Amino acid sequence: MSPEVSRVLARLEARMEREAKLLRAGGAIDMDRFMLPVGREAGRLLNLLVKLGGCRRILEVGSSVGYSTVWLAEGAAANGGHVVSTESLAVKHREARDNLAEAGLLGQVELHTGDALATIRRHAGPFDFALIDLWKNLYVPSLRAMAPKLAPGALIAADNMLVPVSARRSAGIYRRYVAGQTDLETVLVPIANGIELSRKRAGERPLAPAVRRVLERLERRSAREEAVRKSLSESEYRGRLGEFMLAIGRDSGRLLHMLVKHGRCTRILELGTSAGYSTLWLADAAGATGGRVVSLDNQAGKHREARANLEAAGLAGRVELITADILPALARLPGPFDLVLLDYTRDQYIAALEALRPKLTPGALVAADNMLQPLATRAQAEAYRTHVAAQADLESVLVPIGNGIELTRKTA
Repeated sequence: MSPEVSRVLARLEARMEREAKLLRAGGAIDMDRFMLPVGREAGRLLNLLVKLGGCRRILEVGSSVGYSTVWLAEGAAANGGHVVSTESLAVKHREARDNLAEAGLLGQVELHTGDALATIRRHAGPFDFALIDLWKNLYVPSLRAMAPKLAPGALIAADNMLVPVSARRSAGIYRRYVAGQTDLETVLVPIANGIELSRKRAGERPLAPAVRRVLERLERRSAREEAVRKSLSESEYRGRLGEFMLAIGRDSGRLLHMLVKHGRCTRILELGTSAGYSTLWLADAAGATGGRVVSLDNQAGKHREARANLEAAGLAGRVELITADILPALARLPGPFDLVLLDYTRDQYIAALEALRPKLTPGALVAADNMLQPLATRAQAEAYRTHVAAQADLESVLVPIGNGIELTRKTA
């Protein structure tokens, strides 16, 4: 990211903090003058998603003063793409134009002031990424207007699903609408103000009944194990660790499933198979990309269980299970890989990442689970995140979904 872009984002983030304090103070406020931005972590996620998917035709509905526009345009520039952005308030678009010019990104953005739905209808598309961030009563009409202009595989990010609380009812209407569209898969990502992330299917079908049955059975088991875990002391839990599935969770699985397809990942590596819950999500997505999963675990018993679950789901043919000590096995794997899931012993994450870096394709994604839970390994998770942040060829964002996933992309 250029110094110019970083300076503009930092200035707008300082303003964002000042405005947040005013909002908390509860005084008289002219909302038309406020930024109302997606927030830094959400901006980083949007930027990463644009780059991961190679998105070149981006639609933003609700520019405000251009904070999210800068994140989108910086991602678009990396892909040789551009952003079409619309805002109803001319005063905000003048600010957005100045901010984009200062960031050196004005040439990547086509700004439209006026009615959002009219702007959407005027553009033929197709769009492969869209951000919806305007008044909540316009979310469903905006999605309806852009639906025929979305390319197969397009990603739609709808902001403010959780914050402000006063908009929850309207957000719920949007989420129910999206969930009812058979050509969309969707997951709520509780980052910043809450983003509903939806993907337009590119010809592939929803999860097969056999896959759903196995996932649901494992989710019920995970819920039972969580109840047991809560009844144990930390030392008791550690002593019985081998009995537990330690699954990533349904929403994390759905997010990974979407990311594999969004990034068109075909060479997928999983470190820590356990009973195969995350493996099922990865393998099903690999079926849509023509890919394959290699999954490592050091426990033969877990791999026998994972193999049975994959066979019951009809996905065994897409996965190679390797039972071995993970770090030595990594040295023998040829790669390259374009998506890696780290989900095993936290104190080995840094060593695993360093062993993998020469084997990652440009633009590859590394998803590291358990960044927020369990609390006993929080220090190890923080050490991993600090290490990632210090690497010049990596860009990263913590997504507080499930147990917390650090999404790290190798810059192309």
